[in-house]
Amino acid sequence: MNRTKPEGWLAPSLQQRVDTTQVWVDRLQRLAPIAAIAQELVQFDMQQMENPEISGVEYQQGTLAGYEVREYLLEKWGRECAYCGAKDVPLQIEHIHPKAKGGGNRISNLTLACEPCNKKKGAQEVEKFLLKDQKRLDRILAQAKRPLKDAAAVNATRWALFHTLKETGLPVTSGSGGLTKFNRSRLAIPKTHALDAVCVGKVGTVEEWQKPTLALKAISLAAYLGTRTTDPTLKRCGRIRNLRCYKRCGCVMNPGRLNGTITVQ
Repeated sequence: MNRTKPEGWLAPSLQQRVDTTQVWVDRLQRLAPIAAIAQELVQFDMQQMENPEISGVEYQQGTLAGYEVREYLLEKWGRECAYCGAKDVPLQIEHIHPKAKGGGNRISNLTLACEPCNKKKGAQEVEKFLLKDQKRLDRILAQAKRPLKDAAAVNATRWALFHTLKETGLPVTSGSGGLTKFNRSRLAIPKTHALDAVCVGKVGTVEEWQKPTLALKAISLAAYLGTRTTDPTLKRCGRIRNLRCYKRCGCVMNPGRLNGTITVQ
């Protein structure tokens, strides 16, 4: 039996996420004038971080490149000092192979260190600095070469959603998770699921972000058909357990009461 999956195939649980988002984009287009869509396509801009010399990027504090690299390193190194394991302390970006001895800015040559360790290591080679701690040295060298899980390869579900959104005919732009966090920090906007969505992509300013948010939570069809509710924002036709009725009349949500900022979880 030929079990080869076609190109672009997604597991049903993942395809359901793409389909649910598409449904709500279509619904919101009928409720409000949507001019464009911005999607967080990748967690980090890996191409830029892996080739800083080629793109002329300098990882300095306060810049997008510097912010994105710091967020990546925090995830990769577990938010602790690579040399002593200290947590919950200010961490500095550290070159494993010192810049003074030819070390570059490639992400594979960067780690995080607390201030005491950073000063103590100075321009020493990491092999000399950790001469008496071979186990930690081996772990650092191995971790430096290992890409962050799911960051080197773009998530297939996000790409599928991107192509689906393009089919709406609206302009679709994309950005990284690092860019989203940078925008939120730059605009002094608190972190919430909805406000993260507002900060996706290239954002100049954000006004009236204090508006209330209505969250639309997707649940499985089986869970939906097997429950009852007295919530007046939900309407049912009475045939709760009839799948064909669900597909025909769409008795899921009354859109007449939707206003404010909407996010799909």
